[in-house]
Amino acid sequence: MQRSEDDAFNGADLHYLLAARSASREAHRASDLARTSATDPRVRALAHRARATQAEEIRAITSILAGWGHDEDGPEHAARAVERQGVQGHGLGGHGLGGQGVDQCFLEQLTAHAEAALTSARTELRDGFDGPSRLLAEKSSRTHWRALDSLRALAVAHSGGASVVR
Repeated sequence: MQRSEDDAFNGADLHYLLAARSASREAHRASDLARTSATDPRVRALAHRARATQAEEIRAITSILAGWGHDEDGPEHAARAVERQGVQGHGLGGHGLGGQGVDQCFLEQLTAHAEAALTSARTELRDGFDGPSRLLAEKSSRTHWRALDSLRALAVAHSGGASVVR
């Protein structure tokens, strides 16, 4: 893609930020539920950390978008972000889960979120123009790689040796 001197951002930047904000909001809601409903204290602690990370990312994204005059994301971005996470709009609250079901569903959902975030960040780094958006994608990549390591270790420990996430 060619960049003109006047371009502050391009369509790839806008798409990345809108989709990332929608996906982070969904993961934030799942983290809220897991903080109070998960049975494993390690899963609850992870939910607290994930919620804080997601809140920080949402604030950063919203700040960049506001600077561009894009204060709200459209429902199509939210729907696509939820689909990418494999939760089709249900999340943790839509399954009538309790106890260990919440633990497992949260681990699976957060893993799907981290994997989707990595894919999205790679696309932004390849196609995006905007410096702050690209920096956010780099930070997101580092954060989500670390999250995947933690999620996989916790999933194995939580399941008694058999991984419940990919």
